[in-house]
Amino acid sequence: MGGYISSSVPPPTAGEALPAHNNNKGDVIVIPIDHSPHSEAAFQWYIQHLHRPENTVRLIHCYEFKINPKWTDIKAVTGTTTIAQELQQTKATAKLLIEQYEAQLQKYKIMGSVHTEFSTTPGEMVIDCVSRFRGDHVVMGSRGLGMVRRTILGSVSQYVIEHSIVPVTVIPPKSGSSKYF
Repeated sequence: MGGYISSSVPPPTAGEALPAHNNNKGDVIVIPIDHSPHSEAAFQWYIQHLHRPENTVRLIHCYEFKINPKWTDIKAVTGTTTIAQELQQTKATAKLLIEQYEAQLQKYKIMGSVHTEFSTTPGEMVIDCVSRFRGDHVVMGSRGLGMVRRTILGSVSQYVIEHSIVPVTVIPPKSGSSKYF
C-alpha cells in the first residue's frame, strides 16, 4: 500500500546534500502537469502501465508568468489587470491544480507529492526537478504540435527528451493524427 506525502513537504533545495541515489525501494517518477488533458493522459498512462506501489511520484507544475522587460512596477497594467492581479490569478489557478492532483494521489494510494515551480522555461525546470528529486523516469504528455508550430513555438517534451539523463516517456495526444501546421 502506498502512502501520501503532502505538497507541504518542502522539496530538496539546490544546496542540500543529497544521496547519490534514491533511498526508497522503487523509482522516482517525475510527471510534469498543467491544466491540459495531455497532462491528465500522462498521469493516467503512468497509473495503468508503469505504477508500482514502491514508486514515488513527483508531480510538478510550472506556472509560467511572462514578464515583459518594459514592466518596471508590479502595478503596471497589462491589458485590463495589473501584473500583481495576474500573478495572484496564476497562483490561485495553480493551487486548484495542486489540490486536484493531491486528491488523485490519495485516490490511487500513490506515494508522492505535488510541487509548483515558477519558471519562464518549463523544459529547463523539468530537467532541474529530475535532478533535485533524483528522478529515475519522466512521464509527460505532448500537445501534438505540428512540425512547423513546434519549430516556432518550441516543445517542452522535445527539450526534455534532448536534455534528460533519465528515460522519458511522452504520451501522444489521443487524436493520433499527424499535424503539419
